[in-house]
Amino acid sequence: MSESTVDAYVKRGLLPEPFKWGGSVRWSWADVSAHLTAQASSGDDPFMAGVGNV
Repeated sequence: MSESTVDAYVKRGLLPEPFKWGGSVRWSWADVSAHLTAQASSGDDPFMAGVGNV
């Protein structure tokens, strides 16, 4: 996955906001997991809506 795709996913709310640690951009796996679980339980799939398959 390209860096621009990851940036777009963050802007669209598909991934949580990362944090900077030193010179690197990182995500907390607990935050990512919670974010994805919340999306799955809501029944709304923003990825599929974004690609026009819903």
